[in-house]
Amino acid sequence: MSSEPNQNEKELRGFFLYDETVPELTTVAAAWHEYVPRPYWGEIKAQPVQLNMPAFIPTSLQADANAWLLLYHKNSPYESLVFPYPASEQMAIFDTIEQCQEQLDILLEIIRGEKRFWYPSTGYVQLNENVLDRLGNRYRSDRPKLTRFQIVRHEQTVDELLAMTNQPASTSNNQQIQERIVIIRTNDELQNKRQEMLAQVLDDAETVTDAVAEFEKVILDQSTTLAADIIKNFKVSLATPKIVAKYESILDPETVKMLRTATTIARFIRKSPHQPILDFTIAGCGLWKAVERELNLSVIWHIRRRRGVADKDPLIIPRHNQRLPLYIEGTDINQASKDNPKMFAGITLGSVNHMLRTAQRSGIDSDFVVTLGRDMNPLLFRRKDNNIRGQIDQVVPIRNRFSHIAAMPYQQYRILSRLILRDSDESPCLLSQVLELKQSIIQYWQKQN
Repeated sequence: MSSEPNQNEKELRGFFLYDETVPELTTVAAAWHEYVPRPYWGEIKAQPVQLNMPAFIPTSLQADANAWLLLYHKNSPYESLVFPYPASEQMAIFDTIEQCQEQLDILLEIIRGEKRFWYPSTGYVQLNENVLDRLGNRYRSDRPKLTRFQIVRHEQTVDELLAMTNQPASTSNNQQIQERIVIIRTNDELQNKRQEMLAQVLDDAETVTDAVAEFEKVILDQSTTLAADIIKNFKVSLATPKIVAKYESILDPETVKMLRTATTIARFIRKSPHQPILDFTIAGCGLWKAVERELNLSVIWHIRRRRGVADKDPLIIPRHNQRLPLYIEGTDINQASKDNPKMFAGITLGSVNHMLRTAQRSGIDSDFVVTLGRDMNPLLFRRKDNNIRGQIDQVVPIRNRFSHIAAMPYQQYRILSRLILRDSDESPCLLSQVLELKQSIIQYWQKQN
């Protein structure tokens, strides 16, 4: 067995949660009560759980499971790495306390890895990289690999949650119960899809662009459903940002839908008692996709028209387009959509950002300066914190982080919302500047007809 961790190595903690009515778990529970974890791990307590288990174990991890490991960092008690353990088919190799503890040593060493700092997201990556790919070299062939694990955020600390598990549930009014069902269900579904996307990306890094794009579609679909549920079940009005009224004449209907949906959801769930565990990506995605769409309907459309592959409708591929590749700094802007071959494929926010950064090298700066004037240089191509280029630079890292591994907390959503939607005394917000540019581009092409 491993030696007792020193004082500086007790920040990584956990719980072994098990159904004490399952006889096969008696030996495993006994092993936990006697277990001294490997270095870097503090106490991992064995605790029986009863009726309130579904409150904090995702439904996808409850199927065919009677016991779970929940691991966390003491400085981040609102987030944990959770997975069923041992799986029902593993019981046969856990006949003795010694066998159980041997398995725990191997598992915790792999989850900890060799990173200098460990958090649940670290453990998640370790399980993907080591358990799914290389654990077979360390486990015997009769020891199944772990295939189900998630990062879970809680509205209470881990210790508070576990203190509540065996207490009778308090009586709530019908609206509170209904709200919890609607919000938590959607949140769980979103996290499940995020884990699927991450597993795909970690297994094949070349699929990252397609996987993230598909995940964003899932988020937008779920946000539409959630907004409809909120309006129907809780008598909430559809929220409309001020920017919609200001630019109603030139805003695309799909953009308006995304902005209204995002704002409605954000206003509702920020007041929820479950806010600390909720993933605001379901609202934030609508904001950055709104910017992305309007950039496609303005900046990208202008570049396409200047190069003769687009016409009056920025979405439709005209008949005269020979559909030959047209690359701008590695991005083919003349691709057809996979969903509709008659329409242009959308260019991602990250790709648009790269084009603006390299505009002088690719020559697209002249597409704007020649047609719209030299004011385009300071607006689009010279980075300042408060111009289009600078604000996109600030939005893209947020989009990249929260469309990949991390769930978005409310404070991060507020930062994103201010960047995209709120004009300040110092400068207009990003979407205002994009729509002003769109207006100039529309007027330019109207004069050419």
